[in-house]
Amino acid sequence: MHPIGWDPYRGYYTAADEALPPPYTESEMVYPPPPPPPPFATFPSARPDMDFPPGVFPFFGGFQPAPPGPPPPPPPPPQPPPPPPAQPAFLPGMTQGMTYLFPAEYTCLHVILNPVVPFESPDVEFQFTILRCPVNMTVLELLNQLGATKGPADKNGVTECLELGDGYWSKGLSIFKSDGAAKSTLAQVGWDQKRGTSHKPVWLVVSRGS
Repeated sequence: MHPIGWDPYRGYYTAADEALPPPYTESEMVYPPPPPPPPFATFPSARPDMDFPPGVFPFFGGFQPAPPGPPPPPPPPPQPPPPPPAQPAFLPGMTQGMTYLFPAEYTCLHVILNPVVPFESPDVEFQFTILRCPVNMTVLELLNQLGATKGPADKNGVTECLELGDGYWSKGLSIFKSDGAAKSTLAQVGWDQKRGTSHKPVWLVVSRGS
């Protein structure tokens, strides 16, 4: 039979149970109905006394997650494509498809940059650059490459500085454009591939005419 009612002391009862006296009538006492259950407590924030982590709210049957936060920022704009690789540099007079055959022998020249003549001003610091030149280059070609191209020919040349040690130098070979030795190669004037290796390096001071 289906239940037809609810009694706080007997639970659900059917029509057959309706005719039976309630169990509490033997003492002829009437018990008040039980009070309703208290409502569940709600908390606007996390309960530190119950060790709830921040952002977690208790509710009946488990934990309620915190409300969702702000939306994530939009993705950054796409980056532009990288530039194409630079084309390889070619030597003067060469075009794509050509192959340059390097000379077999080179020498290293230490060219003093600032206007200091070491054998005239000992213990004076100076700046220099190192050039790797083929030994079959002429001195005249070297002077043109170093910018000794203005003024009279006897004012454009190079002078070798011989290092003595302890900041002291002596004057070496001088060759100017007006000299016949300007048509000689670097190897012919003694600036060959042995300089800077088995022999002392070459130090040069450039004279540029004005």
